[in-house]
Amino acid sequence: MSSFRSRKENLERAREHEAAGNSRAAFECYQKAVDITPRIASELIEVQLKFLVMLTPNSYHLVKIFLTDLFKCFLKYAM
Repeated sequence: MSSFRSRKENLERAREHEAAGNSRAAFECYQKAVDITPRIASELIEVQLKFLVMLTPNSYHLVKIFLTDLFKCFLKYAM
């Protein structure tokens, strides 16, 4: 089965679970329905970093360390 087809089926199942009120099963299917590459994760982290720095400009380095650790954790489990 192609990965596109698998993601599409998981998205359909997630919506069915959500409509039935089964949020746990819906969440699991939604997780399987997305394809997050390391590049996309890195871009998302950069956007989050910029947003957090706007909110708290004095904590740039602390936020950057936290997000770097978060990205390392993502790479560890995604690969």
